[in-house]
Amino acid sequence: MQYLSMFKDLFEEYIPELHSHFENEMLPDQLWIQKWFMSCFLYSFPMGLCIRIWDNLLAYGTRFLFNASLAILYLLKE
Repeated sequence: MQYLSMFKDLFEEYIPELHSHFENEMLPDQLWIQKWFMSCFLYSFPMGLCIRIWDNLLAYGTRFLFNASLAILYLLKE
């Protein structure tokens, strides 16, 4: 739950327009980000991408999890 709270703050700070869109659509963060964090993206992306994310997660720690999540959202925000 602490990671979800931290991510929500980062999401609101770095991609405010997408965050407000999600809130306007009443899409709670727990619905999608918890699935990303608990499965380390396994159910949302191809295995090749997941392995790259896992490698960096092991090398750089949980900070990379936040960075990867924000980067994916930023790239897909349109």
